[in-house]
Amino acid sequence: GLGAQPEVLKVLCWGADCAELSSKDVAWSVAMIDCVISFVFLIATWRLKLFQEQTIVAIDEDTITAADYTVLVENVPSDATDPDEFRAFFSRYGEVADVAIGLNNGRLIDLFQKHGKKELKIEEQTAKLKLYKLQSMQKELKKMKKKLHKLDAKIVA
Repeated sequence: GLGAQPEVLKVLCWGADCAELSSKDVAWSVAMIDCVISFVFLIATWRLKLFQEQTIVAIDEDTITAADYTVLVENVPSDATDPDEFRAFFSRYGEVADVAIGLNNGRLIDLFQKHGKKELKIEEQTAKLKLYKLQSMQKELKKMKKKLHKLDAKIVA
């Protein structure tokens, strides 16, 4: 209750001598120790964050990649495919170590992926047809082959 005497605990005993603390004093001491530990943890976390940021910057500065010396040239004419032409043009502005021409073949790659998926479906249908010899699967197989031929026509175009 509110008017009750605090419970007395005997702690810190050396031989026959013991210091007495109330439960209130013990609770206050534990709370203070908890606050100090939390503060130390926050400081350590902050220092770790600073150390990580410094380490990231140091690693980035010490690491040389192709991206550090790469130039992307856009809107190049489609007939400009000779690396020596690019080397001659850009050597007016400084030393050119290497020239690599990358082509945007994203659409063609997508078509080849679709082609591969359709071929797999055709193989699956063929296997099912051989296994069950069903007429309905023959019709589905013909439809798939037509779709594949249309896709092949797009790739060739």
